[in-house]
Amino acid sequence: MALTPDTLFALTTLLITAVAAFTDTRHGLIPNWLTLPALFVAPLAHLVVGGPGALGLSLLSAIVCGLVPLFLFVKGAMGGGDVKLFAAIGALLPIDLALGLQLQAYLCVAFLALALLTIRGQLFRVLASTYRLATPWIKRTVQPAPTEAALHTVRMGLGIFLATILAISQDWLL
Repeated sequence: MALTPDTLFALTTLLITAVAAFTDTRHGLIPNWLTLPALFVAPLAHLVVGGPGALGLSLLSAIVCGLVPLFLFVKGAMGGGDVKLFAAIGALLPIDLALGLQLQAYLCVAFLALALLTIRGQLFRVLASTYRLATPWIKRTVQPAPTEAALHTVRMGLGIFLATILAISQDWLL
């Protein structure tokens, strides 16, 4: 495989998401020192490699890939490091690949969350709580409070890294 600029951008994305997975799993955060340089340097690298059009596409991809995570962050459903990581991925990769990666990341995180709940023996309790929250019009005599264990957050870093592996390998194979 030749080391084209696209390959270097993909390998950089793999490296950044691998470190993000490690720090998120280990410390519960994705640090700015990892995401912000990529977010600012990637568009400049695209400018050098592909000219002003590539710069514009990189910036557009970063913005588009950051919109849904930003909305989720505002709603309290996602951390700020995840938002910056998705924007950096958008700045590094073509928009179609970055958005596909983002969708795969959400699916990976959902499967990881289900696996974690199953391992902890909490899956059915959480599904029952979710059902009660989703059907508020059904009258119930007792509304049990969610347990402390059910309120734990799911770290997205590992799911983003797994999705990066899937998306980039699919891109290389096709």
